[in-house]
Amino acid sequence: MRFGKGRGPRSATAGLIAEAAAHPGGLVEEIDASCLPAGGGAFIPVEAIRGWHVVDPQGRLSGDFIPNKSHGTIRDDFTLVDPDDPALAWFPRPWFAAVRAEVEDNFRRQVSGCRLEWMKVIDRAVSTTSVLELDRDEEFVRVLLRQAGVSLPCAVGLLEPGRQREVVVGVCTFVGVRLDRPEASHMKVWFDVGWTRAQAESVLSERIRGVAGGA
Repeated sequence: MRFGKGRGPRSATAGLIAEAAAHPGGLVEEIDASCLPAGGGAFIPVEAIRGWHVVDPQGRLSGDFIPNKSHGTIRDDFTLVDPDDPALAWFPRPWFAAVRAEVEDNFRRQVSGCRLEWMKVIDRAVSTTSVLELDRDEEFVRVLLRQAGVSLPCAVGLLEPGRQREVVVGVCTFVGVRLDRPEASHMKVWFDVGWTRAQAESVLSERIRGVAGGA
């Protein structure tokens, strides 16, 4: 069999042959297992894909292999987040570093010594804000941010003590209240494993009210 240069395998495995039979005329991914936990994970980062095997119309491996130029170290990805979203204005800059640190702290409270290797936002953020209008003119309105909530659908790669890897998919939500009074401001963070964007959106306002009432 022929394979492209670089990172293609020397021979096809039974698993690849079975996948090819199920995808005639398509492509079959080859995953780099060293990037993921044993048994794979709920999310496959593009960097964990070695490349794609070309399948002929009869569902057989053609022998051609397309290497993935992005294969390698898995990196953070926040490109789906609008950096100018007002709901992120209260985060220290750079905001993505602050988000990442909060997510890592959240998991460390559950698993001591846990380390966040990477974080990828996988869908559009859900956000809402409450502001106090200070003044306005014909062109501008000046406001003061009072409350904010933002939910980020994401996948995270964790390295647990003992070098055990875990991939977790869900929604990370940040709520900040009394942001107009720094000395009284309060933040709460959730990571809802397995949640979708729609689920996070349905409870975001309720969570803001809950934090505001209990802070």
